[in-house]
Amino acid sequence: MNFSYKWKVLLTVAVVMLMATMDASITNIAFPTLTRVFHTELTTVMWVSLGYILVSTTFLLILGKISDIVGRKRIFVLGIAIFALGLIACSLAGGIDELILYRCLQGLGAAMVISCGTALVTEVFPATEMGRGMGLLGISVSLGFIIGPLLGGFLLDWLQWRAIFYLRAPIAIFSLVTSA
Repeated sequence: MNFSYKWKVLLTVAVVMLMATMDASITNIAFPTLTRVFHTELTTVMWVSLGYILVSTTFLLILGKISDIVGRKRIFVLGIAIFALGLIACSLAGGIDELILYRCLQGLGAAMVISCGTALVTEVFPATEMGRGMGLLGISVSLGFIIGPLLGGFLLDWLQWRAIFYLRAPIAIFSLVTSA
């Protein structure tokens, strides 16, 4: 593996993993807004996050095994596409049921990228640099959980709830292009 390829893989995986982990927390800050916009109860709105988390964690091991069989990069790239599609669909949702469904779709894409991301980084980094690659990837995962509520709060203050999704879609699409 040449120098530039391993860093390209790490950067792509890190950005996608950051967005996937960010999505576990970014909508939580929007619960009051979503309750008001969709004229529904908090217990229903909570499924916007729960659906994402349940689907992504449920399918992690299954998709990891499938990626061992059909190829990690193939599952990773398909996961980015599904995740990006989920972001766009969420931003266009006309009702709370649609939003929950699209968040579940997004969770499936997240499971695909999370199950393959670490393995892809370990494939391109030599054993002598594995700690560096995994450490940098770990930073992006941690930042995703931290940035989610902060970014969500700013977007809700400055724009509207749909911005939580549509402003990140171009990043996901760019990651799809760089991963292919």
